[in-house]
This record gives sequence, structure tokens and C-alpha cells, in this order.
Amino acid sequence: MANLIRQRKAHLSGLGEAARSWGGSAVLGETPMSDCIKTGADAGSAHRPKTMSDCIKKREQILIRLYSYWELGMTPQRFSQKWDLTPEDIALICSCSTHTVNGWFNTSRRCSPPTPAHLRHLAIMDFLLEDFETIPKGLLERLFSKEVRMKNLE
Repeated sequence: MANLIRQRKAHLSGLGEAARSWGGSAVLGETPMSDCIKTGADAGSAHRPKTMSDCIKKREQILIRLYSYWELGMTPQRFSQKWDLTPEDIALICSCSTHTVNGWFNTSRRCSPPTPAHLRHLAIMDFLLEDFETIPKGLLERLFSKEVRMKNLE
């Protein structure tokens, strides 16, 4: 038993503080909400939360911790090499001007580097471009409202 605990701690050591704080259950094949599901003999167990609102609070805390330690980003140079988009396209993705994007690629003049928000936009767009076909339709509908999709189809 002690050996199993050491193996689990060793496995969690590279996952970051957020994953260790809730035991890394999702990494080990359990969902973070598995403590909230009450079935059979476990339904009356004292170690489980008493109400679903307790579970939602726990789940939200887990997600907030994971998100706060998430270093999601992709450089404009890497994004541009991978997707061969114009500076205008990248500016649209990053919600900034084409002049700003051109500055990121111009090494001869001193320009502001992309912000963490810009890097995050590029990483999210990379994910969407890479995995668009595998994203469930319901999730896409939640991400992109029908009004926006209809305007783009016109």
C-alpha cells in the first residue's frame, strides 16, 4: 500500500500544484466530479458531498485552479509558419491592428511584443483549426452563436 502511495505521488509531481491539490483524479482515470456521484452503497457514504451545490463549488474550484496555472500560448511566428495566414488574418484573430502584427514580425524596429492575451488567442485558434472536425456539434454551437454563424454564411 505504501508503495502505491509513493507511485501516485511521484506520478503527480510533474503535474503542477493545481493537479496535486485535488489529487489528480482526472489524470488517474477519474473525473473531478466522481466524488459527487452517489450510487448504490456509496450513496449514503459520509465522505461524499451532501448536495450537488457542494459538488459544483468543488468542481469550479478545481477548474479555476487548473485554469489559473495553464500557460496556453503560441507565438505569432509559429502560428504563421503552421497556418500560412496573412497579417490581416492574425490581426483579426488577436483583436488588434495589422500594424501591431507586422511589428511582431519586423526585427529591424523596436515594437511591443505580443501580450499573453494575443498568444492565448493564437493557441486557441490553433486548437480550433487543428481539431475542428472532432469538436462535438453541441459544443461548437455553444462556442459560436447561431447569429454569428448566419452572418458569416451570407
